[in-house]
Amino acid sequence: MDNWGYLARPLPMTAAIFRFLFGPCGVLAGTDSRSSQRYHRSRRAVTPALVELESRLAPAIDMAMVTIGNPANTPDPATGHGAVAQEYRIGKYEVTLGQYCAFLNAVADVSDDYRLYNAAMERVASSAGILRAGEAGNYSYTVAGPLGSVVPPGADSPTDRPIANVNWFNAARFVNWISNGQPDEGTPEQLTENGAYKLQGATQGDSAPRNTINPNTGSAPRFFLPNEDEWYKAAYYDPTLAGGQGGYHAYATRSDTA
Repeated sequence: MDNWGYLARPLPMTAAIFRFLFGPCGVLAGTDSRSSQRYHRSRRAVTPALVELESRLAPAIDMAMVTIGNPANTPDPATGHGAVAQEYRIGKYEVTLGQYCAFLNAVADVSDDYRLYNAAMERVASSAGILRAGEAGNYSYTVAGPLGSVVPPGADSPTDRPIANVNWFNAARFVNWISNGQPDEGTPEQLTENGAYKLQGATQGDSAPRNTINPNTGSAPRFFLPNEDEWYKAAYYDPTLAGGQGGYHAYATRSDTA
């Protein structure tokens, strides 16, 4: 991981990097084995009342969720991870190029002070991703398919492929934006700098603690980045194993074979 919090190699925005909680919620991992362990231009303020946010905003993103039951399960004896005390919901799919592109067009069309866009999203031929056009004050973002001779599965619908080249602070700002009702106007605090996390312009260093109350809505945030146990359980736990006592698969596909 470099000084800006980016992983050394580009990875999809899977749960290991980008995870969402809906009291709590997250994004499921891929199939890795568990054993291989706009801010300078004046904008109208967003009304900080949840009911008004919900009535005036037409969310561009609908996060598909699944419920993870069997609370108070035991951890995986092989790793010590996976025990979660409460039932929760987690994202069914990885965060997509289309979803992150909508985020960029909403909050980084005038400026990108928090480095939400990474030029590597455009340069990596096998994953491609998102193109930025225009100049500061008038940016726009579009999803592009992969370049070159390598065309991976899903290339015919690139908006549904997973986002890559993001760090923890990008993820937290996305979560704040989702928690604030996906606004495209307002102050930095109302767009990305507060919500589930109080970021205050931070782009590197330690991760920020999550808020118990979203100051923009006056209610508990609906989305978070889950902890490792919440992600791990969603990825590997199966309550039907061990004669109904529950256990863990080797892969995040409810399977022990690759």
